[in-house]
Amino acid sequence: MAIKVFKLVVLGLVVIMLTTRTTIGEQDCQKEKSLVKHVCEGSIKIRGPYVPPTAPCRRAVEALEASDMLCICRKFTHLDEITISMTKFVELARDCNKPLPAGTKCGSKYMMLLAFLVGNCCRHHQERNNNGSL
Repeated sequence: MAIKVFKLVVLGLVVIMLTTRTTIGEQDCQKEKSLVKHVCEGSIKIRGPYVPPTAPCRRAVEALEASDMLCICRKFTHLDEITISMTKFVELARDCNKPLPAGTKCGSKYMMLLAFLVGNCCRHHQERNNNGSL
């Protein structure tokens, strides 16, 4: 009986560890992410060209630590990427003197995978059409 209870407790702890958003040692910057998304929406929205940050946006970003911008960048999900351009976010960080290190992974791995799959699909379709028209 005691072994079953122990196994249940261990299983519960494992589930909790796997489902929590922040891992040990990882910074939680959800509040900062929400602030930047709201105040800097005009600069990072996916539609239209990049717009330099407004004064309130610039003040909000400049008040953050450089590590906060890196954390925010990593916290973007595939749902965020429906409305937010990661390229524009990187440009915003640079414009506000909080440049992200070269090679920083910004956003969701799922969007990268989707872009890769769509790119390969389109390239394959184009090659097939080009070969068929020769």
